[in-house]
Amino acid sequence: MSLEETVRTLIREEVQRVLREELPGLLADLRPDSHAGDEYLSVQKAAAVAEVHADTIRGWIKSGRLPEHRAGRELRILRGDLQRLLGPRATAAEEAATILARRRSG
Repeated sequence: MSLEETVRTLIREEVQRVLREELPGLLADLRPDSHAGDEYLSVQKAAAVAEVHADTIRGWIKSGRLPEHRAGRELRILRGDLQRLLGPRATAAEEAATILARRRSG
């Protein structure tokens, strides 16, 4: 498989992931009655959303970067808090496109 085919595959997979995982949340945020940022996530779900290990989420909480909430003994994270922490990030598809553009121009 050539580099260009590999990059196209990576981009296609990233677009499919975004459509599958992130689009429903984005659409929910557009609804006037949306409270998606108020959704509580388990540590595991927050880790999946952030694409990090659950221990990373716990570390962010311990360091004070991410506020913690409790549901009884269970640790919870507000989706809005997690989104603020993550901010804008380059996706794998954007990174792949940048690499491909550099190789084509250089």
